Amino acid sequence: MKFLKRLQQLLTGIMLLIITLSILTWLGVINPFASFEKSQAGAIKTKLSSKATEGDADAQNKLGTLLYTAAKRENGDFTQATQWFKLAAEQKHPIATMNLGFAYKAGNGVEKNEEQAIQQFYKAGLLFLEIEFPMDAKDSVHDISTIDAQHPRKADLINAIKLYETSPKK
Repeated sequence: MKFLKRLQQLLTGIMLLIITLSILTWLGVINPFASFEKSQAGAIKTKLSSKATEGDADAQNKLGTLLYTAAKRENGDFTQATQWFKLAAEQKHPIATMNLGFAYKAGNGVEKNEEQAIQQFYKAGLLFLEIEFPMDAKDSVHDISTIDAQHPRKADLINAIKLYETSPKK
């Protein structure tokens, strides 16, 4: 009986601690995620930089994303992030190509160019179809629509998606 009472007290204490930490996080007094991110960011950046420099398109996109997020958070320069997206996009990495489209759309790290953004979204959509991710290709249609709902590349991509969906699967 004593054991159960002690166990109940321990569990009650743990719950109170969890509730207290949750409230402090919600109020913004503490941010455990930010401190974890800060403690790991250097190691992650070093590892990604090594692989990205070797030409790994996925690492280039991830490094670009890491740098882009940091630049956005710190109101910094997006140029380096965009360069990594370009390198990965040249290797036909669909997510990097889409990220490059967002950079052109916003003018982050590159000169704002909505036509170039549309072209990147279109390319990303086709690349997503090549790897059999039609839902992501449909997201690219939406991304084009947010710039120009009547753009011919939107119709081209919709037709490519329809062709993909009606073609026999492997």
